[in-house]
Amino acid sequence: MGIEVYIPMWMQGVLGLSAGIGGLVLAPLSIMWVVGSSMASRWMTNKTVHWVLTASLFIILVGGLGLFLAPANTPFIVFILLSAITGTGMGAVTVTGTVVAQNSVPTSQLGMATSFNTLVRTIGQTIMVSVFGITFNMVTSLQLAKSALTDDPDIMNKLVNPQTAKLLTSELLLPLRGILHQGLQVVYGFAAFLIIIALIFTQTLRKKRATINKNT
Repeated sequence: MGIEVYIPMWMQGVLGLSAGIGGLVLAPLSIMWVVGSSMASRWMTNKTVHWVLTASLFIILVGGLGLFLAPANTPFIVFILLSAITGTGMGAVTVTGTVVAQNSVPTSQLGMATSFNTLVRTIGQTIMVSVFGITFNMVTSLQLAKSALTDDPDIMNKLVNPQTAKLLTSELLLPLRGILHQGLQVVYGFAAFLIIIALIFTQTLRKKRATINKNT
């Protein structure tokens, strides 16, 4: 969905951790993505599409709500857990969507269905990263204008960069971290809302068994 790119920003900008630590928090997401894919593959041998997608989206929702509700001083270990939960759900949803697309067409069109599914997913991720970015920038810009803390348009980038953040005074650092946290909360709240919408749409699916095509 693109929300994972904002976790390192929280680590560096809000908690003041190094870039290495900020990137490390995404490791559980990547690892659990594989685990989630494996889980979904097993589920689809004896569960319906409706059940698998509902369970997968619910897992993502748990991670998204956790990020939305997390206070600014949330410990690093909590983000490791939320990252792992989110990765599990994303991996499960990705595999389920691919298998459903493949099973919805004749064997001769498997390649086309798989490619189209990948294309649509990539376009969707690109669009949502842009939408989240616009939302984040609007919120932080509005809060900066209200606070009148600084006239520097690049101040949030300086805050996220651990090297330049060290040059900011404590009078600026604390309120700027609060503004950054507000922007991130809005992004995660928006993402959680979209997941809820996806869950609602999932309930309209026919409860058809999602068996894996043996030719894939």
